[in-house]
Amino acid sequence: MKHKNIKIKDLIKEYGLYIILFILVLVFSIFTERFLTFSNLINILKRISITGILSLGTLFVIISGGIDISVGAIAALSSVVMASFLLQIDSVIGLVLLLLSIAVVIGLCVGIIIAKGKVPPIITTLAVLSIIRGALMLVTGGFTVEGLEHPIIDFIGRSKFLGIPVMVLIMILAYLVSAIILNKTQFGRYVYAIGGDEEVCRHSGVPVVRVKVMVYIYASCMSLLGGVILCSRLGVGQPTALEGIELDCIASVILGGAILSGGKGTVLHTFLGVLILGLLINGMNYLNIVTYWQYIIQGLVILFATLIYSDRR
Repeated sequence: MKHKNIKIKDLIKEYGLYIILFILVLVFSIFTERFLTFSNLINILKRISITGILSLGTLFVIISGGIDISVGAIAALSSVVMASFLLQIDSVIGLVLLLLSIAVVIGLCVGIIIAKGKVPPIITTLAVLSIIRGALMLVTGGFTVEGLEHPIIDFIGRSKFLGIPVMVLIMILAYLVSAIILNKTQFGRYVYAIGGDEEVCRHSGVPVVRVKVMVYIYASCMSLLGGVILCSRLGVGQPTALEGIELDCIASVILGGAILSGGKGTVLHTFLGVLILGLLINGMNYLNIVTYWQYIIQGLVILFATLIYSDRR
């Protein structure tokens, strides 16, 4: 009997996310006919595209043993920069180079402060969040950057390929690239190793500082990509956009089985975490559940899923 209980417990740990996903789909399908329609599933994927991409950067940071609460601010910066740039200069290549430069500079500064300056990641990224949000408010006066009309906006924000929105395809591509980086490259192995035991990595010759800097550069790139999708979807640059999305990203990554102490986490399970939260919100909206109750239910689901993996360390 004890052996059987251990097996059941292991199965729940292994397939817990899939079980939660199945239960959510089953419950919402029973209580609303529109939930499992193709149009609604596409709508869910569109809704989670920004959070999903930002969560990839959060995943890399958490696996390495850090934390990043500046992803929303960087994405908002990206949307404002994109809108302002395209209003003045009609150059997609110039925009890409500008955004990549911003991502490298932000990631480089954050990574060096954390890795070399030994400042805790939560303090560093909190400072970055504050600086970027404040700068955006100063530059824009708190107003959105409007009047934006450009083919790239229509392509990313409104176009479809084989019935699937381009923004969803971009998210899928970002997940595939991230999975390859984490699972098939030396950099990915170093990220896991540093999160597992940083001191051992230092003594083993792993370039800890360089890897950490690259992690935060990658996180910045994902945040800026999320901002591009935000700007394309809304057609404006919003300095106040995505406030608080950092918590959704962290929740999705933890829901996907990662641990804040580092060394654990996968791209697939992070996507499942993002998808579960997206399905949950979508289904509760269809059932007209009051927003306050939605927060409570969402918190309970996150706690339940986290308890499944509570002793996986």
